[in-house]
Parts: sequence; structure tokens; C-alpha cells
Amino acid sequence: MALLNRCQALPLDEQVQRAAYLIGAISAPMVIGNRMRDMGVLPPDLGAHMPQIMQDSAIDQRIDWALAALFPTHFPSQHEQA
Repeated sequence: MALLNRCQALPLDEQVQRAAYLIGAISAPMVIGNRMRDMGVLPPDLGAHMPQIMQDSAIDQRIDWALAALFPTHFPSQHEQA
């Protein structure tokens, strides 16, 4: 709840930028990656990893990374937790 309150206190343009970053960081690998693979733009060895990118665990990891980048005081990095 503290994070939501903090977000609401940010200027609107910063809220929009942070939301866009979060959406892009999470969904772009799936949407753009699949499209690039289908178009034959990705090298085959990279395109072969697209199913892994779609897995829930990979999505969860991207969410964690994006939140840690946007809100480092609320989501300390793995290095700080060790």
C-alpha cells in the first residue's frame, strides 16, 4: 500500500513514464520477440528461447527487475539481500 501511495504522490507525467516502463519491460519481450521470431528477424538460436520468455517464472522475474529499477527503496536488489 505504501508503494501505491508513493506513486500517487508523484507528478502525473512521472506516473505515466513509470507505467510505460513497467508495461514495456514486462510485455515487450513477449510481443516484440514473438513477432521478430515469426518474421525471421531473430537468429534461430535466440528465437528458440521464446517459449522460455513466455513462462510465468520469466514474467515474474521481469516484473521483479522492473519494480526494483523503478522503486529501489521498496524492492532491494538480490545483491543487497544477500
